[in-house]
Formats: sequence, structure tokens, C-alpha cells
Amino acid sequence: MDPPLEFYRETIWQKAYGTEADDSLYHAILLNGGGYLMLGRTDSIGADALWALMVSEQGHVLSTYWKAGDSSYPVTVFRRRLPGQ
Repeated sequence: MDPPLEFYRETIWQKAYGTEADDSLYHAILLNGGGYLMLGRTDSIGADALWALMVSEQGHVLSTYWKAGDSSYPVTVFRRRLPGQ
């Protein structure tokens, strides 16, 4: 049986991203090559835009992507890997 999810939680860093508009990141995905892909929504370029943000392992912004006027919400699909796999 796998340990509970709390076993794997560890704060690596904490940062704020976005503008004074209504910006929200919902998902953070650890990338194989290091860093994270974050998905969410932003109103900074118009109402209800899709927002993707790629950051380094230290949380520095590497690239951003917006798609204005998209009424869908980001969904994350990932494969679970336990430490040591």
C-alpha cells in the first residue's frame, strides 16, 4: 500500500505570479527535464484567458502563453511516480 499523499508534500519555494487582474494558476506539473509547467486562467489580457507558465526548478519564469477568450478550463493528466522510480 502506498503512503498517504501528505508523505510526499514538501514546500520547495513559494512565489507570486500574475498581475493585479484576476489571475489564477490551478495546476503545477513537474517536468522530466526539471522545472514546472503551470496552467490556469488570467484576465490580464482580456476576460477569461487560458494561461500557461513554465518556470525553472527555482521558480524563475522561462516562458508564458496566453490564449484570450477561451472559455475552457485547463485539465491536467499525469502519470504518478513514486520516489525512486
